[in-house]
Amino acid sequence: MALPALALPGQPLGPTSKYTPGPGTHVQSAQIIASICGPVLTSRPLPSSSTSAAGSKPSKTTPLPLEVLSVSRTPLPASTTAASTVGAASAAETSNVLPEVNNIVLARVVRVMARQATVEILVVGDGVVREAFQGVVRVQDIRATEKDKVRVGESFRVGDVVRGIV
Repeated sequence: MALPALALPGQPLGPTSKYTPGPGTHVQSAQIIASICGPVLTSRPLPSSSTSAAGSKPSKTTPLPLEVLSVSRTPLPASTTAASTVGAASAAETSNVLPEVNNIVLARVVRVMARQATVEILVVGDGVVREAFQGVVRVQDIRATEKDKVRVGESFRVGDVVRGIV
């Protein structure tokens, strides 16, 4: 699985067996998950001072340190942003992915009403969409039990990022 250029909260980034979690990420079920929106960065960990002492050689049993996977709050410079790599990507990668039944999506709440919440779908499966789709979360879709006691205003606020299944 290739690393995404841009991560949204809740998006899986990679396994803990391959990467070490860094700033802007957390670990859940042996997966590194994005905690904030921003570009995904990988970096080599700094060598520790105990292994870099003069005259000491790293042993063969010492595993190599894993790359640190982090999500930055600041955008990348123009030369390395996703916009500059879009031209190099194939047309299939840059086309919008339509949500299908049973797809997991990440969406931002844009409006809350008495019977429903309107959301803007940002991620479908593992892919970030180019243009956001509009969706609706109905009051009966919020909870499986006690549907008559659900209040949309108590469940969602404008700006919340929610995960759901289409």
